[in-house]
Amino acid sequence: MALTSDKLEEIVRQVLQELRAGQVARPAAAVASAAAASSVPVSAALVATTPAVTTAADVVRISDRAVTESVLANAGAAGRTVSLVRGAVLTPSARDYIRRHNVRLSTSVTATASGSEAASAGAVVIVGRESTVRMAAAAVGWTVREATDDFSAARAAQELLPGKRVLCVCPSPAITACVLNRDSAIRAAVIERAVGMERLLEQMQPQAVCLQSEGWGYPELSRLLGLMKRPLQQPAGWSEQQRGGVR
Repeated sequence: MALTSDKLEEIVRQVLQELRAGQVARPAAAVASAAAASSVPVSAALVATTPAVTTAADVVRISDRAVTESVLANAGAAGRTVSLVRGAVLTPSARDYIRRHNVRLSTSVTATASGSEAASAGAVVIVGRESTVRMAAAAVGWTVREATDDFSAARAAQELLPGKRVLCVCPSPAITACVLNRDSAIRAAVIERAVGMERLLEQMQPQAVCLQSEGWGYPELSRLLGLMKRPLQQPAGWSEQQRGGVR
C-alpha cells in the first residue's frame, strides 16, 4: 500500500499519543508497531522523540522529531516563530497549518542537553515569504535571512560568505549571482531547474547558489540543500584571485 498523506498523519498521531501516554518504551518500536498494523512501510526519518515544547519571548521551540498540526496547535504556534531541531519532519497537515496561521520557521538550533548551540553549516537568503524554502532550510538546520530585493540579497550573502554556503532565493537570481561574482573570492551559480544541478555543483563548487522559488518543490529544495552541505573544493583548473582582483 502506498504511503498517503492521511496514512502518514495517522501513523505519526498514533506514535505521539502512545509516547505521551507512556505506553511505549522505545519510539522506534512504536513506529514499527504502527507500520505493521497498517501494512505501510515507514521511513526511519519518522522516528519520534518524546515531545517537548519550550517558549522564549515570541519563539516556540519544539524538539519533536515528527511535527504534526496538533503539535503546532498545542504549542500555540499560530502567528509566532517556531524553532525546530535538525532533521525534524513536517507532516502535510503541519505545512498546511504553517501556511494558514502565518507561522514563521526559525532555523536556530534548539539547545542541546549541554546547553550549547550547534553551528549552522549554511544560510538561506529569501526575498519574500517563501514558506516552502523556509521549511526545507529548517529541516537541515540552516539559518534564514530576509532581503527586500535582488541586490540586498547579494549584500546579505556577501556578509555570510565565505564562512557559510548560501542559497539565495530571489525574483531575478541572475542579478544576485552577477553582483556576487564581481568579488573574485566568491563563486555564485544560477540554477534554473533540478535536472543537472548535481553536475553543476560538482564542477563549479559554488559557495552561493541563486534560484527562483517558482517551480521548486520541497523534495527538490531538500535535495539541493543536501548537495550544498558537501565539503567545498576548488574546481579543477580554477585559478583563484585575491579578493578585489579580476578573474
